[in-house]
Order: sequence, then structure tokens, then C-alpha cells
Amino acid sequence: MTSTAIPSSRAVTSSPVVVALDYDNRDKALAFVDRIDPRDCRLKVGKEMFTLLGPQFVRDLHQRGFEVFLDLKFHDIPNTTARAVAAAAELGVWMVNVHASGGARMMTAAREALLPFGKDAPVADRCHGAHQHGVQRSTGSGHYLIAG
Repeated sequence: MTSTAIPSSRAVTSSPVVVALDYDNRDKALAFVDRIDPRDCRLKVGKEMFTLLGPQFVRDLHQRGFEVFLDLKFHDIPNTTARAVAAAAELGVWMVNVHASGGARMMTAAREALLPFGKDAPVADRCHGAHQHGVQRSTGSGHYLIAG
């Protein structure tokens, strides 16, 4: 398939498919992306790719119509995690994840950081008392998912 998305417009998909982009080369990644349709899937950008290619790569994917799961497994003090999650929301990503071992305060801070963006933030339920912090679903991996 060929992507026919209008630049800067994102396709909204109900597909459960998330395709991991595990490339170490921007051109190869985009060559693959240009062969798939944003109505059929969302894309995952992980730590290696994001570190190598930066926020502009996420913008490039958005311009092709894709929703992006930014898989950076945020984990730090609550304030730092909240700011990182807010930066991801400003970038327009569809979903990020927060590592469970950061604890309830960190997860709550991350969730609250999304409120100014009008984002609902379902997150995983692997931590004791997590439901008190808006936690609603588990990935089974020890990561909290925050979807926007």
C-alpha cells in the first residue's frame, strides 16, 4: 500500500496494529513507512530511533498521516517525568509509556501533565494502589501506557 495522507493531517485508525520501526537509518525507515497506509496501523518509535533521529522524525511520520507511539519508557523523578510526558504531548504523539518502577507519584505526575492537553490517560495496573491514580489497564511488561 502507498500512504496517501495529506501532509500534516493524521489518519485516525481503530486498528489494533502498532508497527515497530526498528531502523538505524532514516531513509530506510521512511521508505518502509511510505509503503504502508496510516489507516491500517500506528507506528512505534523507540529509544534508539528517537535518540538517533529526534523529534523531527516523529513530525515526518505525522506529516505522512501516522499516529505515533513514542516508546521511551519514561522513568525519573515525578517532575522530570511529567515534563517529558508533556513534551511528548506537545509533539503530538498518540501514546507514551511510563515505567512502573517509578512509583505512584511519578505516574500521577505524568498523568496530570496531560490534563492541559485535554488528553485522557489510561495507564497500566501493575502497581499496588494504581487504580487510585487513574490506572486502568496492564501491558504485562511493567510499563504504564498513557494514551492521548
